Amino acid sequence: MRHYIFWVCMFMLPIVAMAQCLPNYQFSIKRIDINNSKISYIDEGSGETILFLHGLGGNAAHWKKNIQSLSKKFRCIAIDLPGYGGSDFIFKPADTLQLTTYANTIAGFIKKLQLSKVVLAGHSMGAQIAILAALQHPSLFTKLLLIAPAGFETFTNTEALLLKKFASPDFYKKQDSVAIANAFRMNFYQVPEGMDQLIQERLKLKTCEAFDNYCKNISLGVQGMLHEKVSDKLDQLTIQTLVIFGDKDALIPNRILHPTLTTANIAAATQNIKNAQLVVIPEAGHLVQFEKSSEVNTIITQFLTAKRLFP
Repeated sequence: MRHYIFWVCMFMLPIVAMAQCLPNYQFSIKRIDINNSKISYIDEGSGETILFLHGLGGNAAHWKKNIQSLSKKFRCIAIDLPGYGGSDFIFKPADTLQLTTYANTIAGFIKKLQLSKVVLAGHSMGAQIAILAALQHPSLFTKLLLIAPAGFETFTNTEALLLKKFASPDFYKKQDSVAIANAFRMNFYQVPEGMDQLIQERLKLKTCEAFDNYCKNISLGVQGMLHEKVSDKLDQLTIQTLVIFGDKDALIPNRILHPTLTTANIAAATQNIKNAQLVVIPEAGHLVQFEKSSEVNTIITQFLTAKRLFP
């Protein structure tokens, strides 16, 4: 009997350890096999489907404040991109095509779940992935929600090389608790409820077996954002698009490389999208859907239930 208990406990250790490394999603998590890789996701509500993509270093829980409200009217699905949260890592030989790997995973996910008329929502890197997915798989999507989108801001080759050198896996591995907390706070203009939990979950990752791969994944995400440019492809988007920025975004534009630019300067690229609307939320930072969830939820609902937000 003792031997049996011992082996049961040994079997359970990896499961418990994995659970301790996962964020607090607030909702039940499902897993599905896409191209021989497990993808974890939240699936709540019914009606028109909104598929949410988180940003660099994030996970599906970054949308939980939105899902809590929007799932009353819509089917809300938020996935952990490969290598984040409970999803498997996918590393390809062509590391600079990381975002295309994500876009293809999303297309496979939609087909596997037999989803139709999908509204694709992305935050930051997730928004750049959403743009790529809409360009590469246009028949799968009806509308785009781009929140604090990466990809609008452009970088010279020299600037891109500097960013790639800076954003190495070792850089993220060596970050201490103070640096991690400060990096998270830069996502917000005012501290929202739940920020401390996000910080603690990020700190816990340092003790997880998959932490090295997590750091590599972030570095590959930066490379992908710089390599797979979308700023010159915005005029190719034809579906109805909503762009949301916080007016106090401290991450877009890059304050070190582009000190003279403002968020409004970057958001102006919305005009290059044929059928797009721009909403700038006052006193909101980069993770605007978390900091100002009520306002964002109202705007998204209006966008999806009316032809236009403004006359």
